[in-house]
Amino acid sequence: MKAHFKKYSDFWIAIVSFVVYYCSLPPIGLKYTIFFAPALWTYLIVRRVDPHEPVAHSHGRFFVRALTFPFRVLMRGEYRRYWLASLCFWLTTVVWVSYPHPATILGWLALSGYLALYFPLFIFESRVMTRVLRLPLWLAAPLAWTSCEALRNVVMGGFSFAGLSHALYRSGYSIQLAELLGEYGVGAWIVLVGALYGLGMQRFGFGTPQRGNGSRYVSFAFLVLLANLLFGYSRIMSLDELEAEARGRNARPLRVALLQDSTTYRFPISREKNVEVSDRYLALATEASRTTPRPDVIIWPEGTYYHKSDSIFWDLTQDCGPLFEYFRSQELGVPTAELSELEARYPEYFGARDQSLARDRLNRFRLAIRQQRRRLAELSTRLRSSVILGASGGVGSPVGEPTFYNSAIFVPYFGDESDLAALGSGRLTHSPTNAILAESPDSFRRYDKIDLVMFGEYVPFLRYFPKSWNITTVCAETALGRGSGPVLFEVSAQDDSSAHYRLAPHICFESSIPHFITRQLSRFRDLGVDPDALLCISNDGWFRNGAETDLHLATQVFRAVENRRSVLASTHGGFSAWIDASGRVRASGSRGNDEVVVADVYCVKTRPLGMLRVKGESGTQSICLFDIIRRAGYVIFIVTIIAQLFSLATRRRPKGDAELAHLEE
Repeated sequence: MKAHFKKYSDFWIAIVSFVVYYCSLPPIGLKYTIFFAPALWTYLIVRRVDPHEPVAHSHGRFFVRALTFPFRVLMRGEYRRYWLASLCFWLTTVVWVSYPHPATILGWLALSGYLALYFPLFIFESRVMTRVLRLPLWLAAPLAWTSCEALRNVVMGGFSFAGLSHALYRSGYSIQLAELLGEYGVGAWIVLVGALYGLGMQRFGFGTPQRGNGSRYVSFAFLVLLANLLFGYSRIMSLDELEAEARGRNARPLRVALLQDSTTYRFPISREKNVEVSDRYLALATEASRTTPRPDVIIWPEGTYYHKSDSIFWDLTQDCGPLFEYFRSQELGVPTAELSELEARYPEYFGARDQSLARDRLNRFRLAIRQQRRRLAELSTRLRSSVILGASGGVGSPVGEPTFYNSAIFVPYFGDESDLAALGSGRLTHSPTNAILAESPDSFRRYDKIDLVMFGEYVPFLRYFPKSWNITTVCAETALGRGSGPVLFEVSAQDDSSAHYRLAPHICFESSIPHFITRQLSRFRDLGVDPDALLCISNDGWFRNGAETDLHLATQVFRAVENRRSVLASTHGGFSAWIDASGRVRASGSRGNDEVVVADVYCVKTRPLGMLRVKGESGTQSICLFDIIRRAGYVIFIVTIIAQLFSLATRRRPKGDAELAHLEE
C-alpha cells in the first residue's frame, strides 16, 4: 500500500487539492480554504517525471511529431492521472446537469470529461513557462490559470461555473479586484497567493527535498493578500459614500418586486404544469402589488408566464420580418398598422397565397394581437405597476416557418382602469427589437436571448441535417432563434413622472459569461446611454435547488462588481436577489421557498476602473481591461505551445550505440 501511494503520489495530491477546491465552493462554502488548492498544485508543477515511466513516443519527421505532440502529452501516464483527478471533481460539481432529463446524463459525462482537460493543460502550461521560458513559478501559475479560464469561457459556447473566484463570492473585500481585472483577475490572485504559499512550504522542506528561505515567499503572499483586501475596502467605502449621498439628497430609489417559486421541473413539461406554475406566479405578483409603497416594477423569472391566450408573444413590427401562416387564436403579437398597411408591408405573404383567405386570416390575427396587448395592459393595471414577463416570443420568415425566442417582455403601466379604458388600441404599440431605446416610454418592449445553451436551446449545424430527422432541443420542441441585440427597459416611477430607470436585461446562462455582459454595456455607452442596473431572469427549476443555484448567484455577483451596476435577479427554483454595485447580496430569497423579494434599489453608478475610453476613427469607444486579459489568455496558450515545440526541435537527441562506435573509430 505504501509503495502504491508513493508511485501515484501525484494523483493523490491532485485528489486532495480538488477535495479542498470542492469544499470551498458553495453550498459547503469553506471559502478561505480555496488558497490551499493552488498551494498543492505547485508540488505537481515542480515534480519531475519518473524516467522509467512508459511514455508514448512518436517516430517520424518533426512536422508529424509536432502535430501529435498535444495528444501524446495528454496521454502520458502522469497527465492522464491529473485528468482522472479533475474528472472526479467535475463529475461531483456539475452533477446537476444530469437532473433535467435521462438523456442529459450523457451531457453530464461529456461535459465533465471536457472540463477535466483544463487541469492537465494548466500543469503543462505552467511547466513550459518555468522550464522553457524560465519564468518564476509564482508568476507562471497565475498566467497559465488565466489562459485556461479564458479558453474555458469561450470554447464550446463557454462554461464559467465553479471557477476558483466563485468560492469567495460572499467575501466582499476579496472580489473587488474584479472591477479592474474581472473574474479572471480574482482567480489569478488566488493562484498567486496559493503558489507563493506552496513555494514557501517547499522551501521549509514540506514534501520536497528543497531547502531554503521560505519566509520570503510566505511574506510576499501575505502582502499580496493584504493589498487586495485594502483595495477592496477602499472601493466598497467609495460606493457606500455614493449611496449615502443619494440618500442624503432624497433621491428616489427604484422599487422592485422579484418573484421566486421553487417548483422543480423535469422534461418533458406538460401544458398543465406550465399553467400551474404561471398561476402561482400570478398569485405572488398579486401579493407583491399589495405591498406599501407599491413597487415600480414586478419581475417574473424566465419562461414562467404562460397563459392559454398569451403563451407566445407574437410580433408584427417591421423589424421582425414578413408574416407567416401560423394562425391560432392563442398566438398573439403586436399591432402597429392597419390591414391595408400590412398588405403593403408583407407582399410575399399575399403574393404566394389566395389573397382573400390571406386577408381574412391576417385580419383575425391582427385583432387577436390587439386583444393580447390589452390583456397584458390589464394585467399591469390590476397589479398597479409595470411588469417584466419571462415568456416566449415568435416571428416569421418569408416561407412561413415560425422562429421562436426565449424572451423577456416589458409591459408598461398605463394607469388605472379608467385610463386604460380611454386608451385606444393604437397606443398599445411595440418598439422594434433592433432599437436599443424605446420609441416612447409607454410602449411594449421585448428582449430575445442571444447566447443560447448548446443542445438545450439550439443544436449546432442543425440546418445541414434533413428536416425528416425531426431533431429537437432539450428545452424546446424546436431550436430557438438568437436575438438581434441588446435593448433597454425604461421603468417609470409610480409617484414621480420625472424618474425613469433603465434596466439592461439578459436571460439565464448569459449572466455567466463575463465578456457578453461587458460588451452589451460597452455598446450602450458608445451610443450615449447608460443603464442604471442589470436585470437577469433565470429558470433554475431543473436543478432541484442544489449547488447550481449558488454557483449561478456567484456569477451574478461578479457581473455586478465587474460593471459596477446593481443586478436584479429574478430566478425560478433558485435565488431571486438584489446585488448592489459592490457585489453584496442586499436582499435575497431563501432556498426552496416561494417568496416575493422586495427591495428599494439605489442605482449607484460609476465607471469601472477596468473600463477604458479610447478615441478611434468612429468616435470614442469603450474597451474593457479584463476583456484584453481574456484575449491575452489565448496568446499565452499559443506561446506555450510554440515554446514547447521549439524546445523539442532544438533538443539534442542522445546518440545511439552504433553512432558512438562510429565516432570512436
